[in-house]
Amino acid sequence: MTANTSTPVIVYDQLGCGKSTHLPSQPEPKKFWTPKLFLDELDNLVEKLGIEKYDVLGQSWGGMLGAMHAINRPKGLRKLIIADSPASMELVSIILCRFEFFCFSESTLMVKLAGETGADEFVVG
Repeated sequence: MTANTSTPVIVYDQLGCGKSTHLPSQPEPKKFWTPKLFLDELDNLVEKLGIEKYDVLGQSWGGMLGAMHAINRPKGLRKLIIADSPASMELVSIILCRFEFFCFSESTLMVKLAGETGADEFVVG
């Protein structure tokens, strides 16, 4: 996109995802892996790169994170695009339990998303 439109695009691995560090030695992962951690990481990225105006495209979990980020009305955020994202983790949990899929809390899901636990963290509803 940058070569065709002169629009810089930054794609980054969130902490605990892809090739970024997974921090497997956290003593209390449910307290560590929180939405605030990921929001702080996004704020740090924008600040450290010196980005003054930016748009956010959040897909799946990134859409929920992007919405939480936008609610804080950060300086420089121009647009938020949400793709393939549920409205809230609470609703996802309720729906999955209703259809007898996995039941989980938001903190357990954050730990699971970060790759820090196995499937045994989940309880069948």
